[in-house]
Amino acid sequence: IIHPSTTSRPSPTFLPLPPSPKTGRGIGIPWTAIWTPLWVLDALCLFVLWFLVFTGNRRPAEGLEEEWRDDLPARVLNALQLSCNVFFQIFLTLKLDDVIQDWDWSHVFAPWLAWEGIQLFRNLTITSTGGGPTNFATSTEEGVLLRAMAVRQAMLGLQHGVLRIVFCALAILKLDGKIRVTW
Repeated sequence: IIHPSTTSRPSPTFLPLPPSPKTGRGIGIPWTAIWTPLWVLDALCLFVLWFLVFTGNRRPAEGLEEEWRDDLPARVLNALQLSCNVFFQIFLTLKLDDVIQDWDWSHVFAPWLAWEGIQLFRNLTITSTGGGPTNFATSTEEGVLLRAMAVRQAMLGLQHGVLRIVFCALAILKLDGKIRVTW
């Protein structure tokens, strides 16, 4: 048996990873202070998305006038989804910092459930329209294939969305203490 100190190779130096400020005995700063830099970026993204919603109809590119359709519903849904994401982040950090102690976890998770609802709506729309128009197809066969792939992807999105909603409902019930099961 060779003792590590007798080997000629240098031993690897392990640099300790800094602990998360909110786990164990780390730095005692609030969650809101940790998430604030992300919220600055989120605010910038929200501004851009809502600006795109309120700029009105966009004009088609030259030569694409006959194929043009306004994407206002998609712009609104994108802005709503990011808004729901940001509200969930804010509610979660306020709950973890005990600023909103009287809220149930269902109130905190409501924006996430709204985000999931919007995503389910989008996937249902794709599956019910058969994939919608495909502007990138160069042939009829390629168009059919692209639409079939879009429908398959939307169906997988529906399945994943339903499973995430079930997970969210179980997590809410567990966090509120309404069911007694192990994690």
